[in-house]
Amino acid sequence: MYPSVFCLGQGFAPLFLYWQTPRADEMSAWGVVAVESSLTPNAHGLPSLSRTTLTFASLAEPPTYYRDLIQQDLEGVEEFFPEGQIYFTAPAAYLGNHVSSYGGYLEYFLLVIGGEDGSEVTGPDVILKGGDIIAQYFSLVEPTSSATFKAEIRLTEHNFRTMSGLPLQREQFMTLLYSLDGIFIRANYWSNSIEARLFNTSIDIPTTDWPGSSSRQALSVERCQCPVNYEGLSCEDCAQGYYRAQRGPYGGYCVPCQCNGHADTCDKQTGKCLNCQHNTVGDHCEMCASGYHGRATQGTPYDCLICACPMPSITNNFAVSCDFVDDAFSIRCDCHEGYIGDRCERCAAGYYGQPEVLGDKCEPCECNDNIDINDAYACDDITGRCLICLNNTYGNSCERCSPGFYGDAITLKNCERCTCDECGTRNCQHFSGVCECYGNVIGDQCERCAPDHWGFASCQGCQPCYCGIASLRSQCDEGTGQCECSSGVTGQRCDQCMPGFWNYTQYGCQECTCREGFSVGVGCDPRTGQCQCLPGVIGTNCEGCPYRWVLVDGVGCHECEECVHALLDTTDQLSWLIQPTITEFETAAYSYFLHQRLGVINSTVFELRPQVNLMDLTEAETSTLQDPLSVIVREAQALSAHSGIVFDRAGSAAEDSFNVHVEALKVQEDVDAAFNLARRIIAEINKLVIGLETGTGAQLEQAIREAEILVEEMEKRNFEVYQDKVEVELEKAKEMLENIATFNYPVKSQKELMDSYEKRMNSFEDKIKEMKDYIQKAVQQTRDTEQMIRNNKLFGYELKILENEAISTGAAALKDDAVQSSKEADEAISTISNVEDLLIRAGEDARLLMRNVAEGEKDIELAHKQVERVEQVVPEMTQLATQLRAQKEVIQTLGIDVGDRLEKLRRTIQKTRELANKIKVGVSFLPNTTIEVENPEDLIKAATSTKLSLFTQTEEPTGLLLFMGTPVGGSKRMRRTTTDDFMALEVDGGYVRLTMDLGAGPHTIEYNKLYIADGVWTKITIERTGKLVKLYVDREEMQGEPVEEVLPGKYSVFNLDPKVSKIYVGGIPAGTQVNRAILSTSFYGKMEDLRLNDQPIGLWNFKMDGTNNNQQRGALERDRLVDLAPPTGLRFDGNGYAAMDTRNGYRFKRQFDIQMDFKTYAEDGILFIIDGGPDQYMTVAMEEGHVIFQYNLGSGVATMKSDNTYHDGEWHHVEVARQQRNGVLKIASETIQAESPGNVKQFSSTPETMFFGGYPGEHDYIDITNEDFNGCIDNIVMSSVAVDLSKSKESIDTAPGCPIKVASLVSFDKSAPGYVKYDSPDGNGLQLVFKFKTEEPDGLILYTSTRNQNSYLSLSLAESALILRAAPGGELTTGSYEKYNDSEWHVVIATREHNELRLDIDDFKSYAVKVAEQAVPFDGPVYFGGVPEIYNIAAAASATDTNFYGCIGDATLNSKLVNFAQSQDRLNAHLQKCPLQKSSSVFEKPSVGREVASTNVSGYEDIPIIAEQPTLPPVVEVDVESTPHPPLYTSSTTEDIHTLPSSLSTTTTTIADTESSTTTTDTEEVRAEVSQTFLSDGCALPVEPAQEEVPTTEGFRFDEDYSSGYGFGSKRNSRIQFNALPGSTRADFKFSFDFKTTADEGIIFYASGKTHRDYITFYLKDGKIVFSFNTGTGAALMRSEQSYDDGAWHSAVVERRDEHGMLFIDGFQVANGTGKGDSKFIDLKEPVYYGGIAAEVADVVRPNTEGTELSFNGCLRNFRLNNQRVGGSHDAYGLIRCSANVEPGIFFGDGPRANVILRKRFSVGRVFEMTLDVKPRKNSGVIASVHGRRDFVILQLNNGSVELSVDNGKGVITARYTPPSPWMLCDGNWHSIQVIKNKNIAILVVDGTSTNPVSGKIGATSTDTKNPLFLGSQPLVQKRRGGATSERFVGCIRNVTVNKELEALAYTTFVGNVNAGSCPTI
Repeated sequence: MYPSVFCLGQGFAPLFLYWQTPRADEMSAWGVVAVESSLTPNAHGLPSLSRTTLTFASLAEPPTYYRDLIQQDLEGVEEFFPEGQIYFTAPAAYLGNHVSSYGGYLEYFLLVIGGEDGSEVTGPDVILKGGDIIAQYFSLVEPTSSATFKAEIRLTEHNFRTMSGLPLQREQFMTLLYSLDGIFIRANYWSNSIEARLFNTSIDIPTTDWPGSSSRQALSVERCQCPVNYEGLSCEDCAQGYYRAQRGPYGGYCVPCQCNGHADTCDKQTGKCLNCQHNTVGDHCEMCASGYHGRATQGTPYDCLICACPMPSITNNFAVSCDFVDDAFSIRCDCHEGYIGDRCERCAAGYYGQPEVLGDKCEPCECNDNIDINDAYACDDITGRCLICLNNTYGNSCERCSPGFYGDAITLKNCERCTCDECGTRNCQHFSGVCECYGNVIGDQCERCAPDHWGFASCQGCQPCYCGIASLRSQCDEGTGQCECSSGVTGQRCDQCMPGFWNYTQYGCQECTCREGFSVGVGCDPRTGQCQCLPGVIGTNCEGCPYRWVLVDGVGCHECEECVHALLDTTDQLSWLIQPTITEFETAAYSYFLHQRLGVINSTVFELRPQVNLMDLTEAETSTLQDPLSVIVREAQALSAHSGIVFDRAGSAAEDSFNVHVEALKVQEDVDAAFNLARRIIAEINKLVIGLETGTGAQLEQAIREAEILVEEMEKRNFEVYQDKVEVELEKAKEMLENIATFNYPVKSQKELMDSYEKRMNSFEDKIKEMKDYIQKAVQQTRDTEQMIRNNKLFGYELKILENEAISTGAAALKDDAVQSSKEADEAISTISNVEDLLIRAGEDARLLMRNVAEGEKDIELAHKQVERVEQVVPEMTQLATQLRAQKEVIQTLGIDVGDRLEKLRRTIQKTRELANKIKVGVSFLPNTTIEVENPEDLIKAATSTKLSLFTQTEEPTGLLLFMGTPVGGSKRMRRTTTDDFMALEVDGGYVRLTMDLGAGPHTIEYNKLYIADGVWTKITIERTGKLVKLYVDREEMQGEPVEEVLPGKYSVFNLDPKVSKIYVGGIPAGTQVNRAILSTSFYGKMEDLRLNDQPIGLWNFKMDGTNNNQQRGALERDRLVDLAPPTGLRFDGNGYAAMDTRNGYRFKRQFDIQMDFKTYAEDGILFIIDGGPDQYMTVAMEEGHVIFQYNLGSGVATMKSDNTYHDGEWHHVEVARQQRNGVLKIASETIQAESPGNVKQFSSTPETMFFGGYPGEHDYIDITNEDFNGCIDNIVMSSVAVDLSKSKESIDTAPGCPIKVASLVSFDKSAPGYVKYDSPDGNGLQLVFKFKTEEPDGLILYTSTRNQNSYLSLSLAESALILRAAPGGELTTGSYEKYNDSEWHVVIATREHNELRLDIDDFKSYAVKVAEQAVPFDGPVYFGGVPEIYNIAAAASATDTNFYGCIGDATLNSKLVNFAQSQDRLNAHLQKCPLQKSSSVFEKPSVGREVASTNVSGYEDIPIIAEQPTLPPVVEVDVESTPHPPLYTSSTTEDIHTLPSSLSTTTTTIADTESSTTTTDTEEVRAEVSQTFLSDGCALPVEPAQEEVPTTEGFRFDEDYSSGYGFGSKRNSRIQFNALPGSTRADFKFSFDFKTTADEGIIFYASGKTHRDYITFYLKDGKIVFSFNTGTGAALMRSEQSYDDGAWHSAVVERRDEHGMLFIDGFQVANGTGKGDSKFIDLKEPVYYGGIAAEVADVVRPNTEGTELSFNGCLRNFRLNNQRVGGSHDAYGLIRCSANVEPGIFFGDGPRANVILRKRFSVGRVFEMTLDVKPRKNSGVIASVHGRRDFVILQLNNGSVELSVDNGKGVITARYTPPSPWMLCDGNWHSIQVIKNKNIAILVVDGTSTNPVSGKIGATSTDTKNPLFLGSQPLVQKRRGGATSERFVGCIRNVTVNKELEALAYTTFVGNVNAGSCPTI
């Protein structure tokens, strides 16, 4: 029947089948679409009938469904689809595999109602679509209006036509039926159709059951006798156990399932095995299942055996896999989670169970996530009982909050400490926190006793006071219970009288009056007050003894005896007798003593009287005293008079002061009245504003502004100053009154002002009306201008004017380009025509290929016609340029247009050649067959690195496979070349032989490991870098090791020229002379798939001159070395792209998604791009290593950019999606979302082509890079559909798959010096072969040495010359004549071998010198591009100290290829990228780009004007979800969908700002509990601070105006040293500058004489600006009153005039001063310091700057002297770019040395405390450390945890804080850390969360250290004790205190990459 199509067996037999015609029960699944056809341009840009495409669109009016028919309203449809036709579309039930329906009928009924006067619409009645095949059916009979039309169409190829009208081939029709995916039945036949109805549709299917008498026999259906691997009536399906391979016709061959004997069936399409048996898994059952071990690929049922982990039982096997250890008797298991041990015999931490008990297993401890699952002691490993609960919980399952805590321990885990007082609380309810108090305790927190109670401190409740009635109050003392008693009352309760008191009442007790000594004690009866007297004592109060009784102490009164009484009687009598005498005697004594005193006085007077009488006072000399005395008298009188006057004035002044005070009070009243008046006016203004807002509102903004100004003026009027001065001076009080009157004037005239404002507003409203009129006129003029521009564009006009001379020159150049392009096109046409002639006669095996070539011939003919048109246009252009010189704009536009057309034509020819190169048909060579292939455009790229491969099959032992190079004598036509270089690949004696000559003579390499002349396909590969050559020979069953040799001689460049060099395949043409070392000139055999540098070179893309006898020589495709699963990805070389069709079910309009894998070393490149309507595009690209997803829907750009870089040469997976305006980018752990601005939500149109890896030419989107991608792209999925790049409709400079490619190119940017460190070379001496290019005159290219640096070798570029230095050896230089910084590639061989030092450059120049000493091995590292800062090279070892800036590539070191990607130490090195402008040297072809013309409009930047590209027909996108994949987005509406794909929206980078709850545990490790629902996977800030675009007013630049800012203070003594100033400062001067800082101290400028007596300086001290100068005799010092350390920009001016100085800040004079002495001049010496001073002058500068020696920590800019910019020769130290993205702190950068020495010799001792704030950029690194001989303290980050390690000499004490995420502490926020070490106890507090105290061994309490205390990772910390992490701390630190003393970090010592001035925040 049709064995040539699907019948793959030996024959076929008819079946007895009948046609069954199933009718559809309902038509609700049918649809209606509008179908439009368009002609797609072919490869030459011309429309082609063979490339007609159909587009489908939905109708605005949906159809109406009935049970058995579908009705569509057709009125007005032609207005929306003027060239379209309406079709009914069949549902899925009618589609699929209908091969068995071949010969049956498609039947339907149609009713069409047409209108009047409608024209007939032509088109196919039925369209069938399957895969890429579209078939049309044209009925001979058309339906009539309003009549039912029945159609029966037999499904055979005879009834259908292709889109181009050609008959449909049988195999095409069968292929279509096999994958039928569309049936379209025409609905409109007239232009004015009203409606159409479709019903009773059916398609025949065969059946063995007899349906009835009316059924037809299915004679066309027959059953093929299928091979074992096929099934189906036509053998169209793979049989069970087979699957469809990706090769062979009609979907591919059916090959056996590859299941390693463990499965019988596999998926028939993918080949994935189904139901793997024998304990195997995998797509091909190639792996053992989890818990089994062995090799599943052996093919036996016993390949995988169960692991005894711990028992060989399914129930007790807990391993993923296992393997035998070295002793072959025991196994090691890879356990499931929850199991540990070599045999998984124990439960892991956080699990419990008994794995070695049959049936038991390990289960997670049910502790409600309140334990540390990594702590082996957190729960009982047998019972599962929770032992160490975290989060303040307890219980067997940690299900409750711990005593003293409350909250939800299970769900919320928010157990917080109860606020209850511990003493007063019996219990705190664990769920609510309510405090249950002890008895008599009250308060919400049980914090106090109830009233009249005490004893709270007993913590057992409170007791009643029970104070008695004599208490002053009922409340007793809360601590002791003592009541406060009244007087005389005692007792705790004041319930009794004190001893000595009685009569207890509420007022107290009365004091007893008992006489002490006569009573028993001093007390009395407390009730009666009766004293208790001693015996014999009388009186109520025991007053005494009776008369003549005596008191015996302690006994009482006793009566005297009778004899005593008698004696007493006698003494009484004597007393009465003597008493009067005694009284008289006392009186006489007093008189006697007085008389004696008077007598003495009288005698004295008598003695002195004579002497007094002798004195004469009148004769005394008093003249000397009279004058002073008179003066004193007069002064006293004057003083008295003055005092009187003053007294009078004081009285008057007091009266005046009182009057002034009264007047001031009145003034204050007036001020208050004015203030109230102003308040009322403000209220009126507010009312006016409200009125304006509710009124017309035309002048609202102006009125508000004026009112605000008025209010501000009134608020500024401050009368308090004047009021204070009134009380001091009367005159100022009067002045104040006058000012008040003046200030009140505006208030009084408020009404007049408002009137004037109203007039102004009216005038303003008139002006607005006039402006509206002008705007309308301007709008109209703009529209007219736009119309004129459109008209100009239609007629080819542009705005650029060319000069007359340029016109003729441009036209002539265009003509030359056109003629050259015409020749190239003719040559291409001739080549393709020859291909066609050859392939037509190739026979039956190449029939399909020839049909494709025939279609290509038509395209080439159209291209030829296009070239002819161009040839006709060029002369016309020349004539037009001569005749119409006045119309320069027209000619310019036409020139650009023709240039674009020629560029398109060139690309078309290039694409044609690419297609010809991709023809995979090989060639069968006879001895007289030769082929000269077209030279690739990038042939010169093989100069320094060459890779060539081919496949061959031969049985002849000799033959020439390939010759590539220059024939003999060809070098004479080449520039700077003296040798005929070549490469010849031969078969000699059955073995592969390679001969190469790079100039030193032919050298042969033979591969004698494999005999290839046996008729088996063999792959031969040649890889060359410099002089290193590798030869590979591979077979399918053998992958051989390469033969590797180094070419002798000094030459390393393969000199090739596209116009001279040749590539001959299979032989040498007659008449061509080649080197005699080539043994053969012909070949007999087959060859295919020739590739040069991974790019295909088509054997049918040949030149006629060197090609003979290749007609009908096509070879069958090889059957060995075939990739059954061809790669779907491509490698892009940075200059090409792959174009894919967009019409494969992809979504672009409202939603879009794509995912792909990529890898690259390049920083920039386009991964994907598609452009829609105007200003509409979507792209995924790389910029500076970051992945960017960007799109513009027409209303603004949405950009998503990854934080990390991904140009590391590793595979990365990226996913992007867009849902209307919302977009998301996901790569690695990053997820970034954005939303496009505006209201546009979808693409207006979708083009037919999207591009991967680049873009043809250059696009016009300024936000997107124009760099093409250099790397690999694979595994693309778009809209749930896999995208196969190998099937692209157009690809340029790509290679299939992703062949391994080393990083052979490295570049260094001038803005970031760097280097690459490489391993030391092997052997003695060194030979380096490499190429380089640069535009800088100086740079260190290479440096290496021995480890002790006694011997070294360096290659430098100094003053544009190459200099090779060696020790021992001397120096070798190229001299100053040759310049090598010309941005050209130069190939260099630098040699230090034996006794020679040699340089060979470009295989053209050689320099050599003999050396006495032999070369030694260089065992030190090799540095390319420079050396690290800390690496000290030998003195004079390099000719320059400058790093190399440029590109280095294709390097070999001692004959070993240098792969720069292998280096683990490379700084600022860019791999596989050379940003220098492409050169035009012989080693690289000049780039060809699209010419642009530029114009300048109104002073804006040049804008390129590019001729408009012809627009392609729009592609209408059908919003139908592709099947069988589910839709990516789902929503209830189609217009407003905000749901992003779940696969891309699982995580976001947004983290809630929450605080960690304070938690204390019983172990040394604390895990923080936070309420965040998500923590990002990775640190928030990059390790290297992001580069930012700093504005010219802020950035760090050395521009002409110095308007940018210098960032000072990044290093100690950072500064600029100027060697001279632009003006004189000897006399008067004026400095000006801008500054910004948050520091309070730092030097801004300092200049002085030799002795520092003369100086000028201004600096910051205590936040204030200080200006000082000294002429040598005395300093003038000026200081601002205000501080300026607010972080804002300020402008300052310091000026000296004669001896006076002035300081201005922000336009105001803030200080002035005067110098001392008579000297007028200041003599200064260089250098002049700006921003800081050098360390060596700090001691002499400090006295002149008030002790300030620090550099200015902030930004400075616009530094001028006498209005001239300060610049010229200078040296800069430690400057950084000034940025707003900084904050206070110290930044520790990445690098080997970055630390701060806080204390040079520090002893920790017994007690140590340290606090600091950190903001890390890595989650590991040492923060602080100090070491002694044994003892140490280390604070570090370790995988996100904070660890404190202390050793007092008896073991390490470690406290650890572990956050919930390892990235929490590097989340971009500041975190506080406190370290406490008290004797042998260590405590760590992080963000307020404390660890429990961790105790060390008793006996050692002091940490004895004497080394420096380091901040940051000091280099030797890993070699010290303590287990420091190998990672170095990168990030910021601030607020450091040591033992509660704040560290002055500015005065500490900084080492390495430390920025002391600021901390970056990006």
